[in-house]
Amino acid sequence: LSNGGDMWLELWHTYTVIRPLTLFVTFANAWFS
Repeated sequence: LSNGGDMWLELWHTYTVIRPLTLFVTFANAWFS
């Protein structure tokens, strides 16, 4: 149960980092295209 919770927390942290980066990359591609 503890490991499962850590897994979900890790996934959430990864998402909160990746999501802004993906939005930034998408915006940058649109801006510089």
